[in-house]
Amino acid sequence: MTQAPLFAISRAENAVILTPQRDLSEFEFAQIDAEAAELMGKIAKGSGLNVVIDFVKIDYSGSSALSFFTRLFKNTRLRGGEMAFCNVSPGEREVLRITRLDTLWPVCESLDEALKVVEDARRWRTESNWVVVADRAITRIFEQLDGPGSELRSVTTLRHPESRERMSDEVTDGSGSFAGGGMAGHESGEPQTDHRHHTAEVFAREVAEYLDAARQRHEFGHLTIVAPPLFLGTLRGALSASLAKLIRHELHKDYTHLSGEQIRTHLQAAVSDK
Repeated sequence: MTQAPLFAISRAENAVILTPQRDLSEFEFAQIDAEAAELMGKIAKGSGLNVVIDFVKIDYSGSSALSFFTRLFKNTRLRGGEMAFCNVSPGEREVLRITRLDTLWPVCESLDEALKVVEDARRWRTESNWVVVADRAITRIFEQLDGPGSELRSVTTLRHPESRERMSDEVTDGSGSFAGGGMAGHESGEPQTDHRHHTAEVFAREVAEYLDAARQRHEFGHLTIVAPPLFLGTLRGALSASLAKLIRHELHKDYTHLSGEQIRTHLQAAVSDK
């Protein structure tokens, strides 16, 4: 006898609504696992980027269901959407709180609220500006939601220790005198391998790869890049065409040592002067 599906799918204007049909206990593991891939395939083909899980018919979901919801959340974010729960029982809310899953997606009182929350969150995220403050050894990335004067919220910090380690072993990048690697005194002529330039290129590619992955996940809509002139040029050269189109402002400064508030103030002044 064929088992009835555990989930029903319906659609709103820009969201897929997934409604579990009965409590999802651990005894349902095989069926949850079997339906998971099919459900995500159907959701991906839908017109809505967002997903809402409506618990109106159930009071409980076990760890297998929570694992599926986590996979679904990651899949939804990769497609540029948002996910929310609604009509969650007090017991289920406590499970989400203990597992900290309520920090990944919002838990709403009603379906209407959840549909509004996911769409507002998606729009907010794709319109946000990432501020990339970099030099050849460190890149600090901030999120700015409301223009150059608004608060900067830290996203991540990328480091390239090799750039610091090689500072004492660098040579100039022009002809004339330069420090020979391991040789006493100075020599004339063309420099040997410019370690500074090489490590800067390596780090710039790492930063560009991180930003491109975030762009594909629709984590920001615009970029502001702040870096010393030489590294800014290197980083610019490492960015994909898709990333380059998202650059809103560039600033030839080294602000890596400043606080977020100091960076915000400088950015506001620089943009207002233009």
